[in-house]
Parts: sequence; C-alpha cells; structure tokens
Amino acid sequence: MMSWNSGVCGWLGTGVPAEDCRPVLARMAAGLTVRPGVGSHLAPANGAALAVVGGGPANDVHTGDGLVAATVGCPVWRRPDLTEIAGREGNGAALAAAYERAGRDLFKDIGGTFAVALVDLRRGVAFAAIDRLATCTMAYAQLPGGGMAFGSTVDAVRAFPDVPSDLDPQALYDFLYFTVVPAPATIYRAQRKLLPAQYVWSEAGRMDVRQYWEMPYTVVDGQDIDALSARVRDLVGASVARATDGVPPDRIGAFLSGGVDSSTVLGVLSGLRDRPVHAFSIGFDSEGYDEMEFARSAARHFGASHHEYYVTPQDVVDAVPKLAAAYDEPFGNSSAVPAYYCARLAREHGVELMLAGDGGDELFAGNARYARQQLFELYGRIPGWMRNLVVEPVVFGMPGGERINLVRRARSYIEQARLPMPDRDATGNYYSGFSPGQMFASDIARDVDVANPLGILRDVYRNTPSTELLHRMLHVDMQITLGDDDLRKVSRTCAIAGVSVRFPLLDDDLAEFSARVPPRLSIKGRHLRYFFKYAFRDVLPRSTLTKSKAGFGLPVAHWLHAYRPLEDMACDALSSLKERGLFRTEFLDGLLDAHRRADPNRYRAYFSEPIWVLTILDHWLRSHDISRTVYTGGR
Repeated sequence: MMSWNSGVCGWLGTGVPAEDCRPVLARMAAGLTVRPGVGSHLAPANGAALAVVGGGPANDVHTGDGLVAATVGCPVWRRPDLTEIAGREGNGAALAAAYERAGRDLFKDIGGTFAVALVDLRRGVAFAAIDRLATCTMAYAQLPGGGMAFGSTVDAVRAFPDVPSDLDPQALYDFLYFTVVPAPATIYRAQRKLLPAQYVWSEAGRMDVRQYWEMPYTVVDGQDIDALSARVRDLVGASVARATDGVPPDRIGAFLSGGVDSSTVLGVLSGLRDRPVHAFSIGFDSEGYDEMEFARSAARHFGASHHEYYVTPQDVVDAVPKLAAAYDEPFGNSSAVPAYYCARLAREHGVELMLAGDGGDELFAGNARYARQQLFELYGRIPGWMRNLVVEPVVFGMPGGERINLVRRARSYIEQARLPMPDRDATGNYYSGFSPGQMFASDIARDVDVANPLGILRDVYRNTPSTELLHRMLHVDMQITLGDDDLRKVSRTCAIAGVSVRFPLLDDDLAEFSARVPPRLSIKGRHLRYFFKYAFRDVLPRSTLTKSKAGFGLPVAHWLHAYRPLEDMACDALSSLKERGLFRTEFLDGLLDAHRRADPNRYRAYFSEPIWVLTILDHWLRSHDISRTVYTGGR
C-alpha cells in the first residue's frame, strides 16, 4: 500500500562534499513528509544522491553499478519481464531495468500511480517523472554549473543548499487567482513542477522536460450506449479491486458525499465485499451546505457502515494553521478543511486506506459549466450575416430594452457568447478588476502580469489533442482543477490525518476509455454525466442520480460573518500581510470593508473567498518562515 508519507528526492551534478551528502539528503527527505519519524532510505554517492521516504514494497531504492533508481506509489509495469523483476527485486530494480533497455522510451512501459527518479553516474544522467494524471507530484530546479535537484515536494527541493528560496511574484498572483499555484510554476522562482505525464531529464549539464503521453480523445459516433455501459462498469470494478488488493477489508474506507462519484466507488466496493464497507461523510450546520441526507441515503442503499462528522467554525479556526503548514505551497481550496476532518475520522476508526471518487467529473463531464458553455456555443452557429444584421440590431437597439427582463437576458447571453473560449469560462474572478499596482507593493507589482492566468488557461485549452469544446474543457479541468487542486487537497489532507488514499476513477484504462465516449453521450441537453449515470443507473440510488453537484464545500462566507473567532483570525492574517509589505494596505482594507458591507444573500461569498485565500497565504508564510526579504526583485 502506498504510504501516506512517501516521496522521492535527490540531485545530480553538484559539488556537495562527500561528507555532506547524507546530511543534505536527510534534510531534503524531511521536506517530503508531514509527520516526523517516517523512515527513509538514503543512497548518497559522489556527485549525486537519491532518497525515498515511506515504507511498503512500492516505495524503494535500487542501487548498483553507479546507478540509483527509486519509485514511489503504485507503478504498473506494462512488460511481463519488468513485472517479474518488480515482483522479485522491487520496483526500483524494474525501473533500472526499463532504463537500461529503453532509455527515454521507458515511460511507455510504466503506468499506474507513481513518482520515479533515477541517477546514472556512469553517463551523467538523471531523470524524474510522474504518472499520467499527476496523482503524484514532482518539483525540480537546475543547479549552477548544470545538473538538477528534484523532489516530490517543493519543500524537499528548497532544502538543497544551492536552490534559492525567492518567492515568484507572478506565482503569488496566480495563487490568488486560482487558489493554487498551477504547474509548471511553483511559488519559488527557482523551481518548476512537472505537468501530468511529464518527465524532466538532465544530461551533460542540460535539462529538458517532455511529455510522454496525452489523453487520446476521439469522436466515434454510432457507438452503442449499452455496450459502452457494460465496458465502463467492468473497468470501474477492476480499478476498485486493484486499489484495494492486499489491504484487509476492515482497514479500508471510502469518502462519501452522496454524489455520483463517491457513491459509485462505495457501491462497487460494497459489491466486492461480504461485509459492510466503512463510509465517511462530512456535514455542516449551515443552511444550503449540508448534504448529509444524500450521503445517508447512499450509505443505506449499499448497506455501508456510515460514520459522520459535522465540521464547526471552531474546527476551521483550529485546522487552518495545521493545513497551511502541511502544504509545500500555499493552498487556498477551503474544502481541504472538511476533507481533513473526514480523513481524520477514518483514521480514528482504524482505517488505513481511503478510496476517493475524484476524477469522475473531469473524465465524464460532471460540471455545470460544460453544459452552460455548450449553450453559448449555439449562438456561433447562427450565420454571421443574421447575427450582425438582424439579431444584434434588434436586441441591442430596442428602446427601453434595459427595462425588459427578456431583452436584458438576451443581451447578457449575446455579450457572453461573443467571447472566445476559454476566456468566456474565466469571467468573474475577483482579481480581474485590479491592476498589479493596486494590489501589490511596487517592487512586487512590476513583475506581475495579470493576463498570465488567462494565458495559462488558453495554453492548456489550445494544446488539447482535440478540437471538441467538451474535450478542451475537460482537459483544462484535468490539468488545473484536478491535477493542481483536488488531488493535492485529498492527498495532503489524508497524509496529515495519517491514512493512505487511492483514486479508482483515475485508473489508466478507465481514463483512456473516457476519452472515447462521444461528447453527445457525456452531456445530453443539460443533463450532466448522462452516459455515466446511465451506465450505473441500476447501481446508484435515485437520490444520487438526481441530486445537483456539491461535495464538501465549506460555508466560508457565512461563518466569516457569523463566527467572531474566524473573522478575528482573518483580520489578524490580513494585518500580518500588511506588515510583510507584499500588498498595498488600501487593497487589504478595501477587501475587508467590502465583505462587511456586502449583501449577505448575494455578494458576501464573492468577497469571502479572497479573504480566505489571503488568510491561508499568511499562515503558510508564517509556517514556512518566509520573510519579506526572500523576494529580491527581478525575473
């Protein structure tokens, strides 16, 4: 089983004295964990070193003849000979054998969930890679004079003596915009992160990053929905079985929100067991946020042993410093709080492995935005001459139209439909209304481009190996919403709680299958997840099939207003940020004032998210002992 505290780190091509290799490597390895006392395997050498933290057969280091290879996670070898080596000598030995046989082409022979690294002193080669959907992470930095340092966390790379710790102003802004720092950037200027299905290769003082796989999107009409349904049920069943193989049933649990994904995983797992499965759910004593009844309904339907925890505002106050300290970069997704308490509840009940349903929305079209943007695309199908000469002159030229509800709605629709994708999907961000100079101190502001987040979205959207609107939106969400955000949220909060986590819906075979489901079946009209729900219509309870998407959303806006200690914590954090001199005082004061004056039924949530994100940022800076002086200016 993959360790809840596991990772790989190392370096190649630096002048670290031999006597210092082991202490440096130990410091890097310490940056991989969120809990002390986790065992590590250190393999120092002259001019290179490699370490793995965590236990289990999948997390090991292989050494021999000037070569060190390490694996973390649950790699799946696609060649029988490599599978045999892994079974006999370990996954590190299989990685070394794959490298010796195929060089850079080795990545076609490995699948599953993994982070891998190898250092070859004979050829002066080092590489590191992560799996296809970035369930594992990898950061890296080029070293003076060539070579590189790498690690599963940016904290591990930061611990290497030759890697600067200057904050990147652009990454700081991008964090505020996305609530995460999207790959390939990191919060530090000197470091980068791998994107899904990428490897970084260092040889002869040169370093390059390449993609070894991409989602095979295709559009094949005429496929039989019942045959596709049978196939997806088989794939999900096989994936859940693999995810739990070798783990005692009473040590396995499942996240349960009552939505389609978590309920599907629970239902399939229940079908594989002859005893009730442990299911864990989070509730909120706040109107409009509590979905515990849906979770209870699913638990009853599958005969699960259901465990509940209601998160309180004080729980949030208690959790923020712990969560901020545990992440290697600032992480502003507020649903990390309920995810942590859910994982902690599982640990208290003796669970060692949690199954999470993340990935279903991004593979099988479960977000409302997908249907909404398809509706806007319909406007583009109207002939241009008709739009320009008939539709728009009538809609925008109608006297008194601003007082007619139907006309106002038509104008709003047309104005949005005119915007290209993905720009249209990114409207409404709080920070879009500010220039860098309005937000940041002058030396920070000069290195911030407010167009960069939209540039990131455009690049991912345009680089999708498909021209289909739905495929492009799914691709953006797989890289940013899933890879940079949701997987980091669940993986790290489980690590803090002391449990492992696996994501059955992100199985390689299932992901490739999803890319061949026709978009017309993924979404039918305004029905999201149409195909997936059809496939599991006889498995899931009706309440799950008909509910709207929610998840473990935290009522931040309400609690910031209603619970004084939480508001005090936010005010203290913003005051601390003022003293750091990163932001303009007027910007921070204006945000708090706007939140306090906002209509609680309409706009308070709009201001509460940036307050939350800034609060997290301040606690992260505190916990990582980052002072104002770490930014020295210049890009």
